[in-house]
Amino acid sequence: MRRLILFFASAVLFLAPALASAQVYKWVDEKGVVNYSSQPPIERKATLLDPNSVSVSSYTPERC
Repeated sequence: MRRLILFFASAVLFLAPALASAQVYKWVDEKGVVNYSSQPPIERKATLLDPNSVSVSSYTPERC
């Protein structure tokens, strides 16, 4: 049992950085609004951002 716990703990520590590093794309839509997404748009040219040089946060407004 102890080995099993150690195995899973090691797996989580090993895989965590790979899961945390996501690709972020930046593009401008037809209205001139800058957009960010984890997937590039099909109909527009997007720039892949370097995850080490930028930080991205998201905001979701509350619904009334």
